[in-house]
Amino acid sequence: MIYKKVLNIALFILLTLSFVKCVESVSSNPGAVPTITVKSPISGDTVQVGKNEIKYVAADFPGGDGLGAYEIYIDDALSEEYKQNDDGTNPKLYLTIDSTYMNKKISYYVIAYNNNGGAKNSGTFSNIFVRQNTDPPDKPVNLLLQKLSDSEVILFWDDSSDNENGFQIWRKESGGQYKLIKDLAENATSYRDFGLSPFVNYFYKVRAFNQYGYSSFSNEISSTGGQTGEAPSNLQAEALGASAVRLTWIDNSSIENGFKIEKKQVSEDAWSTAGFVGPNVQEYIDASNLLPGATYKYRVIALLSTSQAVSSEVTVTTSFNDIAAPANLVATFNSSTNSVDVSWTDRTLQENGTIIERKKGTAGTYAEIGRALTDITTFTDSDLEPEVIYSYRAQHSTTDGGKTNFSNSDTAYVPKLPPLPPSNLQIVEIITNTSYGLIWEYTSDEDIDGFELHIKDNTVGTDFTVYKLYSADRIADSIAVPTPGNEYFFKIRAFRGNNFSKFSNVVSTSGGTGLFSVIALETTSTHVVLRWNDAFSNEVGYRVQRLSVTANETEFKDIKLVAPGSGGNLLYQDDNVTRGITYKYRILAVLPTEIISTEEITVAIPNF
Repeated sequence: MIYKKVLNIALFILLTLSFVKCVESVSSNPGAVPTITVKSPISGDTVQVGKNEIKYVAADFPGGDGLGAYEIYIDDALSEEYKQNDDGTNPKLYLTIDSTYMNKKISYYVIAYNNNGGAKNSGTFSNIFVRQNTDPPDKPVNLLLQKLSDSEVILFWDDSSDNENGFQIWRKESGGQYKLIKDLAENATSYRDFGLSPFVNYFYKVRAFNQYGYSSFSNEISSTGGQTGEAPSNLQAEALGASAVRLTWIDNSSIENGFKIEKKQVSEDAWSTAGFVGPNVQEYIDASNLLPGATYKYRVIALLSTSQAVSSEVTVTTSFNDIAAPANLVATFNSSTNSVDVSWTDRTLQENGTIIERKKGTAGTYAEIGRALTDITTFTDSDLEPEVIYSYRAQHSTTDGGKTNFSNSDTAYVPKLPPLPPSNLQIVEIITNTSYGLIWEYTSDEDIDGFELHIKDNTVGTDFTVYKLYSADRIADSIAVPTPGNEYFFKIRAFRGNNFSKFSNVVSTSGGTGLFSVIALETTSTHVVLRWNDAFSNEVGYRVQRLSVTANETEFKDIKLVAPGSGGNLLYQDDNVTRGITYKYRILAVLPTEIISTEEITVAIPNF
């Protein structure tokens, strides 16, 4: 609401000045507003009670002072407010819905404000159904232990769920079985355990629960036992402009409970805590209270159960100014190309290209996978593995030789896709009505197990069945048909395990090559019979279209919708013809993602 009040005050001042000094009002500059496009959820979607991430893209107008804040309205009532991230990137927005809306339909919209007093409404999304959140909570993360004395410890963790009813603390002694020792209320993030023996090594883990089940357990942590681990090595620091520093290191221990990052200015004696990360993490970005052009020292401490292992120190100097990082990064899996398309917004003229980094899975480490040239705002990642979640982020290299901070990160899931289909299946007769040669093309370089040939005869109502299997290196075969003289239809597909590609085009022993075409099988003064081949295996249906050449019509019109076929040929009889008129016909195959047309044919209706 703050930005709305600022906007109202600004409008009042401008209107007052326009009466006094004839100053032009803000309405004369309609371009001075931000843009916002909401991707999901949109009208007709289903959401759940609790937090639902709003996928969106927003940016300020060219030359503006940047975005400032966002407001989310549910059923025209203000629900939440968000501020722009300190680094200029767009924050994550959530549609947070309480249980009073369950099993009801809501509407919502988002207003984006810029720092010039402009505002943009996303438009209202309505008819959104709210279902009950029946998911167990997410597991707690980053469980850490601090030893207070020989008989007392305190546990800390991060609450990563918004629908838990509470937490359970589980403990075991070395060599023993875990036992539940305490139930805690929702939103708890610490627990003090006392009365411990100094001669026993205790192990702890935490999980969340609600009425629908339990989360998985957090990482395990131990209290004592004299464990040792090697210190982090190869600590490196890199300034990301004037207000952020990126630290990376090598994790040499398998038993750490996490890492503590400490820093100080070179003129200071005492170290201060910059932050904590969990076990196996090897990166930290410090963006807290840094000064432009200042020199800092950093070190990283591996937190072990009973000791600490400290890295060497590293020195870094921040830049004198910040250059805007890429913003609004979006990663989307493209099933048609089996790749991830990454896009972002370039907000500076001082960039010298963009560095794209990727992380594999939730426990991976970001690494550079490619670079985009200056002013290019897209990148395609094709080096992927199936059934993996990839995370992406980007940063600019700058004209002064430095680097910006990172953009927001976004994830893309790569499903296990079927192989690409073979194409251009062709047939040639070898022995009249008895044996035929088949040849097909397979241009993909992906690994497959082989091909599966399907056959059917021309009996109405029969389906294709598997006829023969081939190895992956076969692209041709000669076959003898079951009954010489009968008409048969063939199609072929690739397979990998239990994953099958789409089918190729269909060919028949009558000589058809499976290319999508139409002919006028019969023409009289009262009707035209059209025949076309059912060349597809995934069509939604066919549209029969016609125009009158005699009447100088230029646009085809639908005259019939025909249901999908099952191979072979399809027929349609047009009885609505006029003697002496010349028509053009074509057939449109309606596929899930495209429409394919035959060539046009011209038919002249006789006068007799």
